[in-house]
Amino acid sequence: MVSDICWPAGYQLTSAECYDLRSGRVVVDQYCHYYPENVKPKPKLQECNMELNTQRHTIQILTSANNRQSLYDVTFHDVRWESSPWTACSTSCGGGIQSRLVSCVEEDMQGTITPTEEWKYCQNPKPSPLQACNRFDCPPMWDTHDWGQCSQSCGGGVQRRQVLCKQRLADGSILELPDTFCPTKSPTSQQPCGEKECPPEWVTTSWSQVAYLSARDHSAIFLLFKWTC
Repeated sequence: MVSDICWPAGYQLTSAECYDLRSGRVVVDQYCHYYPENVKPKPKLQECNMELNTQRHTIQILTSANNRQSLYDVTFHDVRWESSPWTACSTSCGGGIQSRLVSCVEEDMQGTITPTEEWKYCQNPKPSPLQACNRFDCPPMWDTHDWGQCSQSCGGGVQRRQVLCKQRLADGSILELPDTFCPTKSPTSQQPCGEKECPPEWVTTSWSQVAYLSARDHSAIFLLFKWTC
C-alpha cells in the first residue's frame, strides 16, 4: 500500500506500508518480506497540486522501514503573486483605466524575495493588471477646436473656431448636445487677428484723359495719364 499525502506547498512524499488484504489492515513490514518479489518502494518527493500557490513550510516526516525510523525535514518556499499599488485613474469621469504590475515571486527562509517562473509556480488565475475606474457620466462641457486661419495677414482680420457642447458617458462614448445643456457661457468662437499695419505699396488708379487743342490746325490731341501713389 502506497500512501500519498499532498501538502499545501504542492509537493507530496510517497511512503509504502504492508497491507493485509484478508484482514484489510496495515501490518508490520515482516509480513511483506516473506515474499522476495515484494520490494518496498523508497520514499519519493514529487510535485502535486501545482494549480495551488506553494507556501513555505518546514515539516518533519517520520517513516519506518525494516524496524528503523527515518526523519525527513522538508522545506517549502513561499511562492505567490505580488501586485504593485493601482495607478491613478486615467480619467476623472466617463470610464477610465487603472493599471498595476503583477509578478510571480518567491520568498526563501531568510525573507529574500526574488522573481520566479509564472508557468511553474504561480498557476492560479493571474490577478488582472488592469481595471476600470470612474465609470460614471461626465457633466456636459464645452469642446473647443483649434483656431482657423486669419482672414487677412494685416490691417485687421477675423479668426474663427468651432465650439460645441459635448458629454462623455460612462462607457467612454461622446455625445454632442445642444448649447443649452452646458452650464457655463460658451467660449468665444471668433477673435480679431492680423492687427498690425500693412506696409506701403503701390496702387494703380484708372487712366485719366486730357485733351489739348492745336492752335495750328484746331485739331484735338488726347493724352492718357496713369497716376500712382
